[in-house]
Amino acid sequence: MGALNSRELRTVSHKQALWWCVVPVLFTLRLCSSLVVYKYFTLSSTTVLGNLTPLITLPLESAAMPAEHRPVLTPWVLTALFMMAIGATIYSHEAPLISIFGLLFLVLHCLADLINVVVQRRLLVKECRDLPLSACVAMNNAIGIFPTLVMLFIAGEPHALQEHEAEWRNQATITLIMMSGLAGLAISYYGLACQKEMSATSFVVLQNASKVAVVAIGVGVFGDQVFTVWRLAGMSASLLGSLLYGLARLQATGVAVP
Repeated sequence: MGALNSRELRTVSHKQALWWCVVPVLFTLRLCSSLVVYKYFTLSSTTVLGNLTPLITLPLESAAMPAEHRPVLTPWVLTALFMMAIGATIYSHEAPLISIFGLLFLVLHCLADLINVVVQRRLLVKECRDLPLSACVAMNNAIGIFPTLVMLFIAGEPHALQEHEAEWRNQATITLIMMSGLAGLAISYYGLACQKEMSATSFVVLQNASKVAVVAIGVGVFGDQVFTVWRLAGMSASLLGSLLYGLARLQATGVAVP
Protein backbone atom coordinates (compact mmCIF):
# COMPACT_ATOMS: atom_id res chain seq x y z
CA MET A 1 0.00 0.00 0.00
CA GLY A 2 2.98 2.28 0.25
CA ALA A 3 3.48 2.83 3.98
CA LEU A 4 4.80 6.22 5.03
CA ASN A 5 8.39 5.33 5.94
CA SER A 6 11.11 7.53 7.40
CA ARG A 7 12.78 8.06 4.00
CA GLU A 8 9.56 9.48 2.56
CA LEU A 9 9.04 11.66 5.62
CA ARG A 10 12.45 13.27 5.08
CA THR A 11 11.56 14.10 1.47
CA VAL A 12 8.23 15.78 2.28
CA SER A 13 8.28 19.50 1.46
CA HIS A 14 6.73 21.59 4.24
CA LYS A 15 5.32 23.99 1.68
CA GLN A 16 3.68 21.20 -0.31
CA ALA A 17 2.36 19.59 2.89
CA LEU A 18 0.81 22.94 3.85
CA TRP A 19 -0.89 23.19 0.46
CA TRP A 20 -2.32 19.70 0.94
CA CYS A 21 -3.91 20.60 4.32
CA VAL A 22 -7.03 21.88 2.55
CA VAL A 23 -7.76 18.39 1.18
CA PRO A 24 -8.49 16.61 4.52
CA VAL A 25 -11.26 19.14 5.25
CA LEU A 26 -12.92 18.51 1.87
CA PHE A 27 -12.26 14.78 2.24
CA THR A 28 -14.01 14.72 5.64
CA LEU A 29 -16.94 16.82 4.43
CA ARG A 30 -17.45 14.45 1.51
CA LEU A 31 -17.23 11.36 3.72
CA CYS A 32 -19.56 12.61 6.47
CA SER A 33 -22.15 13.98 4.03
CA SER A 34 -22.23 10.62 2.23
CA LEU A 35 -23.24 8.87 5.46
CA VAL A 36 -26.22 11.21 5.82
CA VAL A 37 -27.17 10.82 2.14
CA TYR A 38 -27.46 7.04 2.51
CA LYS A 39 -30.11 7.57 5.20
CA TYR A 40 -32.38 9.19 2.60
CA PHE A 41 -31.37 7.58 -0.71
CA THR A 42 -30.86 4.03 -1.88
CA LEU A 43 -27.49 2.89 -3.22
CA SER A 44 -28.92 2.74 -6.74
CA SER A 45 -30.42 6.25 -6.61
CA THR A 46 -27.20 7.76 -5.24
CA THR A 47 -25.16 6.10 -7.98
CA VAL A 48 -27.40 7.19 -10.85
CA LEU A 49 -27.96 10.75 -9.61
CA GLY A 50 -24.22 11.02 -8.93
CA ASN A 51 -23.68 10.63 -12.67
CA LEU A 52 -24.78 14.26 -13.05
CA THR A 53 -21.65 15.53 -11.27
CA PRO A 54 -19.29 15.17 -14.29
CA LEU A 55 -21.33 17.88 -16.04
CA ILE A 56 -20.21 20.28 -13.30
CA THR A 57 -16.74 18.79 -12.87
CA LEU A 58 -15.85 19.33 -16.53
CA PRO A 59 -16.11 23.16 -16.64
CA LEU A 60 -14.71 23.46 -13.11
CA GLU A 61 -11.67 21.36 -14.00
CA SER A 62 -11.16 23.22 -17.29
CA ALA A 63 -10.99 26.49 -15.35
CA ALA A 64 -8.80 25.24 -12.49
CA MET A 65 -6.22 23.11 -14.29
CA PRO A 66 -3.11 24.17 -16.25
CA ALA A 67 -3.58 23.95 -20.02
CA GLU A 68 -1.56 20.73 -20.39
CA HIS A 69 -3.73 18.91 -17.82
CA ARG A 70 -7.19 20.03 -18.94
CA PRO A 71 -9.62 17.32 -20.10
CA VAL A 72 -9.79 16.73 -23.87
CA LEU A 73 -13.25 17.24 -25.37
CA THR A 74 -14.40 15.18 -28.34
CA PRO A 75 -17.89 14.62 -29.79
CA TRP A 76 -17.99 11.15 -28.21
CA VAL A 77 -17.03 12.51 -24.79
CA LEU A 78 -19.82 15.11 -24.97
CA THR A 79 -22.26 12.43 -26.19
CA ALA A 80 -21.38 10.21 -23.22
CA LEU A 81 -21.89 13.06 -20.73
CA PHE A 82 -25.22 13.92 -22.35
CA MET A 83 -26.30 10.27 -22.15
CA MET A 84 -25.49 10.15 -18.42
CA ALA A 85 -27.49 13.32 -17.81
CA ILE A 86 -30.48 11.95 -19.75
CA GLY A 87 -30.24 8.66 -17.85
CA ALA A 88 -30.28 10.40 -14.45
CA THR A 89 -33.25 12.53 -15.55
CA ILE A 90 -35.23 9.50 -16.73
CA TYR A 91 -34.40 7.59 -13.55
CA SER A 92 -35.65 10.49 -11.44
CA HIS A 93 -39.04 10.38 -13.22
CA GLU A 94 -40.28 7.75 -10.76
CA ALA A 95 -38.03 8.60 -7.82
CA PRO A 96 -39.83 8.41 -4.46
CA LEU A 97 -40.60 11.61 -2.57
CA ILE A 98 -37.72 12.70 -0.36
CA SER A 99 -37.32 15.34 2.31
CA ILE A 100 -35.80 18.75 1.57
CA PHE A 101 -33.20 17.93 4.23
CA GLY A 102 -32.14 14.81 2.37
CA LEU A 103 -32.00 16.66 -0.96
CA LEU A 104 -29.84 19.43 0.56
CA PHE A 105 -27.37 16.86 1.86
CA LEU A 106 -27.26 15.16 -1.54
CA VAL A 107 -26.38 18.50 -3.17
CA LEU A 108 -23.81 19.18 -0.42
CA HIS A 109 -22.28 15.74 -0.91
CA CYS A 110 -22.06 16.10 -4.71
CA LEU A 111 -20.48 19.57 -4.41
CA ALA A 112 -17.98 18.37 -1.78
CA ASP A 113 -17.16 15.35 -3.94
CA LEU A 114 -16.47 17.24 -7.16
CA ILE A 115 -14.57 20.09 -5.45
CA ASN A 116 -12.51 17.51 -3.56
CA VAL A 117 -11.66 15.65 -6.78
CA VAL A 118 -10.74 18.80 -8.73
CA VAL A 119 -8.64 20.25 -5.89
CA GLN A 120 -6.80 16.94 -5.41
CA ARG A 121 -6.12 16.64 -9.14
CA ARG A 122 -4.80 20.21 -9.29
CA LEU A 123 -2.52 19.76 -6.28
CA LEU A 124 -1.23 16.35 -7.41
CA VAL A 125 -0.03 17.67 -10.78
CA LYS A 126 0.98 21.18 -9.75
CA GLU A 127 1.58 22.49 -6.20
CA CYS A 128 2.03 19.06 -4.52
CA ARG A 129 3.38 17.02 -7.42
CA ASP A 130 6.41 15.81 -5.41
CA LEU A 131 4.42 14.91 -2.29
CA PRO A 132 4.40 11.09 -1.79
CA LEU A 133 0.94 9.54 -2.10
CA SER A 134 1.41 7.78 1.21
CA ALA A 135 1.98 11.17 2.87
CA CYS A 136 -1.21 12.46 1.27
CA VAL A 137 -3.20 9.50 2.62
CA ALA A 138 -1.68 9.89 6.08
CA MET A 139 -2.55 13.60 6.17
CA ASN A 140 -6.09 12.98 4.92
CA ASN A 141 -6.77 10.60 7.78
CA ALA A 142 -4.75 12.27 10.56
CA ILE A 143 -5.90 15.86 9.96
CA GLY A 144 -9.37 14.67 8.96
CA ILE A 145 -9.95 13.40 12.50
CA PHE A 146 -10.41 16.96 13.82
CA PRO A 147 -13.24 18.18 11.52
CA THR A 148 -14.83 14.74 11.96
CA LEU A 149 -14.88 15.21 15.74
CA VAL A 150 -16.47 18.64 15.32
CA MET A 151 -19.23 17.19 13.11
CA LEU A 152 -19.65 14.30 15.55
CA PHE A 153 -20.48 16.62 18.45
CA ILE A 154 -22.65 18.94 16.31
CA ALA A 155 -24.74 15.93 15.27
CA GLY A 156 -25.07 14.74 18.88
CA GLU A 157 -23.44 11.39 18.15
CA PRO A 158 -22.00 10.87 21.69
CA HIS A 159 -25.56 10.77 23.05
CA ALA A 160 -26.63 8.36 20.30
CA LEU A 161 -23.62 6.18 21.12
CA GLN A 162 -24.87 5.72 24.68
CA GLU A 163 -28.34 4.81 23.45
CA HIS A 164 -26.98 2.14 21.08
CA GLU A 165 -24.04 0.93 23.14
CA ALA A 166 -25.02 -2.74 22.78
CA GLU A 167 -25.07 -2.51 18.97
CA TRP A 168 -21.64 -0.85 18.90
CA ARG A 169 -20.19 -3.63 21.05
CA ASN A 170 -21.59 -6.30 18.74
CA GLN A 171 -18.81 -8.36 17.15
CA ALA A 172 -20.36 -8.13 13.68
CA THR A 173 -20.54 -4.33 13.92
CA ILE A 174 -16.90 -4.09 14.99
CA THR A 175 -15.86 -6.38 12.13
CA LEU A 176 -17.78 -4.34 9.56
CA ILE A 177 -16.24 -1.08 10.84
CA MET A 178 -12.73 -2.56 10.58
CA MET A 179 -13.43 -3.82 7.05
CA SER A 180 -14.82 -0.41 6.10
CA GLY A 181 -11.69 1.29 7.45
CA LEU A 182 -9.34 -0.99 5.50
CA ALA A 183 -11.38 -0.57 2.32
CA GLY A 184 -11.42 3.20 2.81
CA LEU A 185 -7.64 3.25 3.21
CA ALA A 186 -7.17 1.31 -0.03
CA ILE A 187 -9.66 3.52 -1.89
CA SER A 188 -7.92 6.64 -0.60
CA TYR A 189 -4.45 5.54 -1.74
CA TYR A 190 -5.34 4.07 -5.13
CA GLY A 191 -7.86 6.84 -5.79
CA LEU A 192 -5.07 9.41 -5.46
CA ALA A 193 -2.83 7.29 -7.68
CA CYS A 194 -5.52 7.32 -10.38
CA GLN A 195 -6.18 11.05 -10.02
CA LYS A 196 -2.50 11.75 -10.60
CA GLU A 197 -2.71 10.01 -13.97
CA MET A 198 -6.15 11.00 -15.29
CA SER A 199 -8.36 14.08 -15.40
CA ALA A 200 -10.80 14.76 -12.57
CA THR A 201 -13.77 14.39 -14.94
CA SER A 202 -12.52 10.99 -16.13
CA PHE A 203 -11.99 9.90 -12.53
CA VAL A 204 -15.54 10.86 -11.52
CA VAL A 205 -17.10 9.18 -14.56
CA LEU A 206 -15.14 5.94 -14.26
CA GLN A 207 -15.74 5.93 -10.51
CA ASN A 208 -19.47 6.04 -11.23
CA ALA A 209 -19.16 3.35 -13.91
CA SER A 210 -17.50 1.01 -11.43
CA LYS A 211 -20.59 1.26 -9.27
CA VAL A 212 -22.48 -1.19 -11.46
CA ALA A 213 -21.57 -3.67 -8.74
CA VAL A 214 -22.92 -1.25 -6.12
CA VAL A 215 -26.25 -1.10 -7.94
CA ALA A 216 -26.34 -4.92 -8.08
CA ILE A 217 -25.66 -5.10 -4.34
CA GLY A 218 -28.33 -2.47 -3.68
CA VAL A 219 -30.90 -4.55 -5.55
CA GLY A 220 -29.80 -7.99 -4.34
CA VAL A 221 -28.90 -7.27 -0.72
CA PHE A 222 -30.81 -4.14 0.30
CA GLY A 223 -33.89 -4.61 -1.89
CA ASP A 224 -33.68 -1.37 -3.91
CA GLN A 225 -36.75 -1.15 -6.14
CA VAL A 226 -35.50 -0.50 -9.68
CA PHE A 227 -37.64 -2.90 -11.69
CA THR A 228 -39.83 -0.38 -13.52
CA VAL A 229 -39.53 0.70 -17.13
CA TRP A 230 -38.41 4.26 -16.30
CA ARG A 231 -35.87 3.27 -13.69
CA LEU A 232 -34.34 0.48 -15.75
CA ALA A 233 -34.14 2.75 -18.80
CA GLY A 234 -32.59 5.59 -16.81
CA MET A 235 -30.07 3.36 -15.05
CA SER A 236 -29.09 1.65 -18.31
CA ALA A 237 -28.56 4.97 -20.12
CA SER A 238 -26.56 6.37 -17.21
CA LEU A 239 -24.25 3.37 -16.88
CA LEU A 240 -23.85 2.98 -20.66
CA GLY A 241 -22.90 6.66 -20.79
CA SER A 242 -20.16 5.98 -18.24
CA LEU A 243 -18.87 3.08 -20.35
CA LEU A 244 -18.97 5.17 -23.53
CA TYR A 245 -17.05 7.96 -21.78
CA GLY A 246 -14.29 5.52 -20.81
CA LEU A 247 -13.99 4.28 -24.40
CA ALA A 248 -14.04 7.85 -25.74
CA ARG A 249 -11.23 8.90 -23.39
CA LEU A 250 -9.12 5.92 -24.48
CA GLN A 251 -9.71 6.84 -28.12
CA ALA A 252 -8.85 10.51 -27.42
CA THR A 253 -5.51 9.51 -25.94
CA GLY A 254 -4.63 7.32 -28.93
CA VAL A 255 -5.27 3.92 -27.33
CA ALA A 256 -6.73 1.38 -29.73
CA VAL A 257 -10.30 0.46 -28.75
CA PRO A 258 -11.46 -3.01 -29.85
